[in-house]
Amino acid sequence: MDWVGYGFELAERILRDSMYGGDGHKCAENLRVVMLHSALEKGDELKDIIFKNLAKDPIESPLKVVIATVALGIGVDLRYVAQVIHACPPQNLEAYIQHIGRGGRNSEMQCEAILYFNSSDLGRLNISKEIKEYCRNDTLCRRVFF
Repeated sequence: MDWVGYGFELAERILRDSMYGGDGHKCAENLRVVMLHSALEKGDELKDIIFKNLAKDPIESPLKVVIATVALGIGVDLRYVAQVIHACPPQNLEAYIQHIGRGGRNSEMQCEAILYFNSSDLGRLNISKEIKEYCRNDTLCRRVFF
C-alpha cells in the first residue's frame, strides 16, 4: 500500500494545480489522479466519487489515472480502462489475469497491460514459478501462458 501513496504523492508534485480537471475547483470530483486502496471503506465519499468517475466515458470524466492496490479489481466492471500497469508481478498468473481483466471491457477501445519487474521482484518467496516463467520469457507469445 506504501507504493500507492508514493505514486500519488509523485503525481501531486508533478501536476500541482493540474491535478484538477472539470470546472477547475479543487475538490474530489475534479481530481485527475486518485489513489484507491482497502482503507477506503464502502460508503466512503471519495470511493463513491472514484467509481462514479470511472463509470463515465473518459471524455466526460476528469479522472485519468487511478493508482490502486488489488482493492480496485474486486467486483467492479470498469468499461473504460485502457491501460493496466503493474509496478511488480503479482503472486501468480491467476491473480495477474484477474488484475489485467479490469481493462479491455469496452469493445470500442483496446487495453494495454504493462508489467514492470526486476530480478529482486522475481526472487521473492511468494512469487509462483509460473509468474517467474511468464516474466522471464522473451521468445514465446505471452498468450500461451493463459
